Amino acid sequence: MTFFTRFATSLVICSTFASSGFAQLLATDPDWKESEAPPPPALNSKGLVPFEVSTVSNLAWALDPTGVTIVGDGLVRYAVVARSSSGVFNALYEVINCSKGEVKTYARIVSKEAEAAGKAWVVVADPKWISMYDAPSKHALALAKQGVCTGNTAAQNVNEIVTSLKKTTIIFKNKAAP
Repeated sequence: MTFFTRFATSLVICSTFASSGFAQLLATDPDWKESEAPPPPALNSKGLVPFEVSTVSNLAWALDPTGVTIVGDGLVRYAVVARSSSGVFNALYEVINCSKGEVKTYARIVSKEAEAAGKAWVVVADPKWISMYDAPSKHALALAKQGVCTGNTAAQNVNEIVTSLKKTTIIFKNKAAP
């Protein structure tokens, strides 16, 4: 056998195994139902873990590690905070489904609403799953890539997420931490 023939045969064998393994990883249970989400957690502004969403964004993002829950059905629920350079404060209580690359927002705190409601969460009336790739904000995708997900599975524990975020976060330039 020539080198080219052996190389081509190896590629075919590897791609066959890789595609069958990849299909198994993406196989989903048609009867799967999301476990009921608990109410939004109380935000803890101490100990926030910053993460980078975009180097061109004026928002400083941070994860509240006390609000992270890794659920048995492969979901990661969390609270994040975003603060603009002008001081506008927003928070989101969301869930990521690592196996599907989707995110859902359960509740929000927006500055005007927060002032009027004493920083209370405003629950989203009918939360929907959306692709992290198609979402208007890429913060969930950034979180998934920086530690919430390992491939298409949820991280093993909160410490793993926090450690990974601390290792991968780019230092904020001209941004105040939330």
